[in-house]
Amino acid sequence: MKSTIEDIRQKIQDHYYENEEHIRLNIVVRLLEKLGWDIWNPKEVFAELLVSPDEDKTKVDLALFANNYSPSVFIEIKYLGKISDRLSAIERQLRNYNRDNTATFSVITDGRFWRFYYSQTGGEFSQKSFKQIDLINDDIEDIELHFISFLGKEDIQSGNAGREAAKYLALNRKQQAMEDSLLPARRMIQEPPYLSLPECLVSLVKERNIPITIEEAIEYIKAAPTKKIEPLDQPSISKSELFNEDRNYAYDNTIEDLRFTKIIQGKIENRYLSSWSELLRYALKLGLDKGHSLDELKSLTSLKLKPGLVRDDGYRPVLDTKISMQDVPASRAAISLRKLAQKLKLRLYVEYEWGEQSPKAGKRGLIKENVI
Repeated sequence: MKSTIEDIRQKIQDHYYENEEHIRLNIVVRLLEKLGWDIWNPKEVFAELLVSPDEDKTKVDLALFANNYSPSVFIEIKYLGKISDRLSAIERQLRNYNRDNTATFSVITDGRFWRFYYSQTGGEFSQKSFKQIDLINDDIEDIELHFISFLGKEDIQSGNAGREAAKYLALNRKQQAMEDSLLPARRMIQEPPYLSLPECLVSLVKERNIPITIEEAIEYIKAAPTKKIEPLDQPSISKSELFNEDRNYAYDNTIEDLRFTKIIQGKIENRYLSSWSELLRYALKLGLDKGHSLDELKSLTSLKLKPGLVRDDGYRPVLDTKISMQDVPASRAAISLRKLAQKLKLRLYVEYEWGEQSPKAGKRGLIKENVI
């Protein structure tokens, strides 16, 4: 699914989509198929559904049916950039759609921005919004996870989507903003100007027009499930344990699909790192340190690299260098890591585990290059 999101992201930036039907067919329906919906079955993906046939001719752009009895999702589609100025009116549309046939979820999208509403809760319709996705600026893995969690057919059928949405709505506005910003803040501390985690959190939440104090950020971080971030140059286990294959794991070493994996142990040369992107960026830095040019690294890895400190379109700077790399899915990061380790003769050891969202949940994999 990540490759599909990346392709749509690029086409939005290249101005491929010229009307509302392009958004419906080439973005929304394309993503729905990836999320498990039978787009060829009009009883499951119903276009132009009459929501109140006895009262008026109001139609919803797309209605999704996870069962044969009632709509699960209403999707209202607008052209790119046509949501913000008319949001209140569009929300009233969706409120009226749910008057007689209430769907579990309602979605407003212009292809780039996606606003999710949990229709089953009380209150004003605008207050039912629990999640927003930006296909251009949000992290690819975050986008994929939220689409699967709130628009995946299996998650809607099982009720998991509703339960997760209810959790989001249970948070107050400030808490939700901090929760959504914490993971990006953890990434942000790895980049210049190397702010502290509370400072990064304050900055990112402020971008949502929600002011918080440093003290509030510190208290939230203390209470968050992951309370402590290991320094990058410190392992989570003893050095004598790392690079030791004497473990009781039957490793699944395929790297074609590393969705929903997390790094258990990661080390490249003398640096311990905790994510695929951090490992890959550090390998690129070592390549530059060894005298390889930007063009040589691009040719070796096929990564999208740019000179300068670029922070848009998915690019982020490589630590202590003057180049930037566009983020890639975990599988592509792993392939590029291997190529760099082999070419540059780098010691690389990565032990990873598939998370519970994956069919391989609980299995572990191992990548090892130039390690004795």
